[in-house]
Amino acid sequence: MISLYTSLRRAILLCGFSALLIACSDSGGDLPVPDSSVLDPASGTSGQQPEAEDSAPSEQKLLLAVAEEIILPNYLALEEAANDFIAPNGPLEAYCDLGPEALTGNSDFHNSFHQLINAVEATEMHALGPAMANGAQLRNKISSYHDGPVSNCGIDEIAILNEAAGFDLSERPANQRGMGALDYLLFNKSLQHSCPPQASTTSDWNDLPESARFEARCAAAKLLSADLANAASSLHDAWHPDEGDFITEFTEEATVGQNFQSLTDAMFFLEEGAKDAKLGNPLGIVAACSSTTCPNMIQFPHSKLSLAAVDANVISFQALFDVNDETGFDVIIAERGFEEVSQRFIENTQVARSYMETIETDLNGQVDLVENGAEADCMNAAANPDVASEGLPTCTLYGLIKRVVDDMKIDFVTILNVNLPGGTRADND
Repeated sequence: MISLYTSLRRAILLCGFSALLIACSDSGGDLPVPDSSVLDPASGTSGQQPEAEDSAPSEQKLLLAVAEEIILPNYLALEEAANDFIAPNGPLEAYCDLGPEALTGNSDFHNSFHQLINAVEATEMHALGPAMANGAQLRNKISSYHDGPVSNCGIDEIAILNEAAGFDLSERPANQRGMGALDYLLFNKSLQHSCPPQASTTSDWNDLPESARFEARCAAAKLLSADLANAASSLHDAWHPDEGDFITEFTEEATVGQNFQSLTDAMFFLEEGAKDAKLGNPLGIVAACSSTTCPNMIQFPHSKLSLAAVDANVISFQALFDVNDETGFDVIIAERGFEEVSQRFIENTQVARSYMETIETDLNGQVDLVENGAEADCMNAAANPDVASEGLPTCTLYGLIKRVVDDMKIDFVTILNVNLPGGTRADND
């Protein structure tokens, strides 16, 4: 690993490469107006980015550091966490051995699931390359929340059908797989099915003894957990230099432009996943359903670990932004004359992280509060995050993350000369 970094770094310094030219088009989105005094470097040029000496190789150097120091270790950590979860005599087996009484609460098992969530959500911030191949097949086996809420009825069907002749998990859709399905199978205290009365597969389910229903859900959880672990192993292998070696393709000179763009696209999961899907949608800050709030969009409603997932996303974003002392988006932005912008990203991300450590409630209860009359208070807390809301800290958190995202939409894409996800540039007029 070290020799790969060293050899490529020497090649970068000796050879360099041509700067990538990316076509720009205006976005019709509602974006904050950039501060021209910040976007103009100290040299006084009228909005023109300075030609940083040897600036192009810094992008290749960053990709290599991200791949070696963040992406590959994250997939290894996920593989290990998933294998530990399903190991003989491991957390999942111990939970299932308890029978229905496990549903009354088990802090050790809850902590194990929390650790698995942390490992999964760290990788969600760099969903690119092998994770997105074949319709994001491997990613969906690990977490399909980016595609929408899980199908509880479909998961119930898996619990009934998984040991039947001819059952094939690969034929089940993404919204019945991954961490969301495990949250339902392992932490839903009700053993009643979630299907409509006319569903034939589950028609006899509620008449079964509790022990039989618990055992069937555990069997399904074991199947889905093994599926998740296999996907994690496949992703680690796909990146590893001794296996699929995507790390070479990701960092080679010919693909630096497109992979630098892919990495920045993936980092916008901070907006689309952490801010909007996990906070804005369920809290009703983003209009995502016909009701004031959208509780069915809470990511982990049964284990109540939705905020832990957001925390893991922000921590992973910070690691990707900083990388190390020698390279990172913070270094590149500062090298191009915008050190104030770089510092603002660092400070605002740290503020969001530190604030999350003070939140002692869960998202379920916060959504209930908003639904029962606190809608205006939540909107105000999200719009004014400098004044932390005592009763609605998750709404304040939304506003703190939005600050980072707003800078991404303008300063980040402009200074780094990349497009917003979807192929358009921010409108700076």
